[in-house]
Amino acid sequence: MLEMQKKLTKVFYAILSLPATAMGFALSIQISALSWIMTTQYGLDLHEIGIVWAAGPLAGIIGQPIVGLISDNVWFWGGRRRPFIFIGATLAAL
Repeated sequence: MLEMQKKLTKVFYAILSLPATAMGFALSIQISALSWIMTTQYGLDLHEIGIVWAAGPLAGIIGQPIVGLISDNVWFWGGRRRPFIFIGATLAAL
């Protein structure tokens, strides 16, 4: 173990995990509020809401390797990944 790792305390790791904890709380509030909206406004059942929440991660699991393969084999003026980052950021902002 490195000397620096020996100096890190449990308090440091607790403080380090606070942003992830806050994101977890925020995400749980978002999921509960939006699940309620999907139930009341759109009339979705519980299993249909699960499919809606699973669609995003499944799209990432399928899409990210495909975009990675394409970006590895393509060379643009700005580099291999820079155009994909720019286009992806632009689409995400919309």
